[in-house]
Amino acid sequence: MEEVKKNAGGIPTLFLLCGRAVSDNMEILEQEVWALPSTILQHVLPLLNVYYLERIEEAAVKKGLSTEPVWCQIWKRVMKRKPSRYENIKCWRQKFLETFFHNIMRGILDVSSDTCLHDPRFSPLLHSSRYVTELTIGNKLQGVTRLGPVLGCLAGSVKTLKFLHLRSADTATEDALKLLLHCLIHHGKVCKISLSSWPTPDKDLLALILNISAGFWHPSSRPCQSSPCAMCLQELDAESNGSAQENGLPQYVESQESSHMQTPTRGSSENKWTNGKPPSALLNLHLLDIDQRELTKVPTESGDDAVATDIPAVPASIGSVSRNKVCHRFSLNKVPLPTSQNSEPPANGSPCCGGDAEAEQDELFDFVFTVAQEEMRKSQDGNADLAEESAGDRGAVQGTGFLSLQTAHRFRSVTSLNLHNVVLTLESCQVLCQLLRSWVSLEVLMMAYNELGPNIFHVLEALCALSHREDCRLCVVQLSDFVVQVPPLDLARTILADFPSLHVLALKFNVENYSEEEEDGSDGSTPEFPANQLKQLEIQFPRGLLKPKCLLSLLRASTSLEKLILDSATFPSPEDLRIVLRALSELNPTLKKLYLHELNLSSCKSEVLLLLQNSILEEVTFSFCQLFERRLDGFLIELINTVKKNPTLTVLNLRGNRLGDEGLVSLADVFSEDSVSCIQHMDISSNCIKPAGLLQFAKKLEKITEQAGHISLTHLNLSQNLLNRDLAITQEALHALCKACTVIDHSWDFSQVFADHVSVM
Repeated sequence: MEEVKKNAGGIPTLFLLCGRAVSDNMEILEQEVWALPSTILQHVLPLLNVYYLERIEEAAVKKGLSTEPVWCQIWKRVMKRKPSRYENIKCWRQKFLETFFHNIMRGILDVSSDTCLHDPRFSPLLHSSRYVTELTIGNKLQGVTRLGPVLGCLAGSVKTLKFLHLRSADTATEDALKLLLHCLIHHGKVCKISLSSWPTPDKDLLALILNISAGFWHPSSRPCQSSPCAMCLQELDAESNGSAQENGLPQYVESQESSHMQTPTRGSSENKWTNGKPPSALLNLHLLDIDQRELTKVPTESGDDAVATDIPAVPASIGSVSRNKVCHRFSLNKVPLPTSQNSEPPANGSPCCGGDAEAEQDELFDFVFTVAQEEMRKSQDGNADLAEESAGDRGAVQGTGFLSLQTAHRFRSVTSLNLHNVVLTLESCQVLCQLLRSWVSLEVLMMAYNELGPNIFHVLEALCALSHREDCRLCVVQLSDFVVQVPPLDLARTILADFPSLHVLALKFNVENYSEEEEDGSDGSTPEFPANQLKQLEIQFPRGLLKPKCLLSLLRASTSLEKLILDSATFPSPEDLRIVLRALSELNPTLKKLYLHELNLSSCKSEVLLLLQNSILEEVTFSFCQLFERRLDGFLIELINTVKKNPTLTVLNLRGNRLGDEGLVSLADVFSEDSVSCIQHMDISSNCIKPAGLLQFAKKLEKITEQAGHISLTHLNLSQNLLNRDLAITQEALHALCKACTVIDHSWDFSQVFADHVSVM
């Protein structure tokens, strides 16, 4: 944007020179810049660095200005790549600062490479941490040890933690990860944990992540002894303060008036906050050299305010404050109740150092646990009950070196767990099952390609135990793997028997590993499915014949079903498939979304038309279902006429059905003037469509648009067709189609694909 402010000779204009001067002196002129008229401010915004551009956002919005174009330009210049065309970016500021944080954390971005990124008055990590909603950690946990100073900000912003391609790391890094998990999950807002692409997981590291995600914290482990959690200290001090007020006892923290003062330093008076408020992520260099004898600030829940406590300040290491035996004392099981409540507390602001200081701190915590004695006993009873429930699994798990849950504390836990391509051995599966038994806050469980094998029965047993908890909230279960040890429909029956209130159930498997004798009941009968509240059901069947009666029983029991996905189902006969399709309209009147993939529907044309006549269906997918395998021209016309009369259908997916050029041209009649169809998304990919046929379709659609004024179609998927045979005609057709809708066209060189296929034969 600076080029616009240059004259014809390339010499910077006076405005540009003044704008640069203002940008270089924003530390002094920030308030004045905020007050500039919008006509001037809009030209100053592109000259600011990312730190002041973020700080000026509120002032710009009040003046009717948007910083989004500036953030978009910064993204393109700094990141040097375009986001995916399928990525819906709602806020470029959020997108840039979150990516900026991850690049700084991993050490792959040098802030000195761009003037808009470098400002010695700001900390890049601290400034951008407030915009991180999804924190991704990968490989050898790169950058985790740098996150100590920003754990407080991350705890208030991060909602999803993702681990990709993890590998074992050194002890210090794993300790830093443990503290990060504790702060972000137990004290923060993280509700989703995702582990992906970990074929050979470190069993101890995996157990650590799972235990903390389930809300367990082990005080006897290494990090707690040497570097306790500052957030636990904050909560204890806040509890101490509140208890003192309720009991009329002296307070152990400074008054609220002093909470707005900066941390005292050695004779320095230069660290005053502007207008009584701390600057956003602005570094106060004097705070980096605090004397051990001086007080430090522990932030409270009020955000910017801080309360000065009598905790000796130490250099920040992994975001914690050195305070011996605090997390050990946080254990409700092991804190001895004090014999007297009349211990004299230390004077407010008195120095705490040496053995006497530690004794005074111990007295303070004895006081805290005395006034909260009743609550502690309740928590202790709860932990004891939990220990009894998990006693069955604990013996096996302790043999692996994992910590027992009996000595752990309970904190808040995540509500969603996703394990994708994380191979679970018997030991790791036992750890997971032990946690699942009491993970009552878990709402979403997704496990994909974990090579469970027979271990799936351990998972089912743990889920059964979880279902007996009155406060269980599990509502989504997704299980996927290459090999399944039990028929998918029997697996669905078992899960729904334990969780009839489940809303989403997805079972996807590739290969079966069970015999017909195991599949059949002892008397040859098919047990009925229990009534359930399923709203979404997805089943990918392994190669093999399924039992139609079992599937019908499942559909009959799922009266609230709104979305159904059946993939790769092989029926004993076409008549069985026709019975199931007819039953869908009768048994599931609330069905709105139907996805059928790789089902042979060539002999089920009447049932397909019956489904499309359903006035409730909104999305229909017939993917690779051989609909037009027998060149049924009469059927195509009936299908088009049926769709034209359906006013609720908005998505029609006919992918991989050999529609061809003639079928595509006929399909344009769906949007004719006499149609009440509201189809917005149409997928005709992989249908052997050639450039000439696409051009005819485009011209016919253009003519219909002129007659009707407009059409409902907004997205058209043409990928993986034979469109590269004549690029000129293809471009002409695409140009005409783009006037009416958004076209998705992945370039696909079919000749190269065929050559690649032949080369590996």
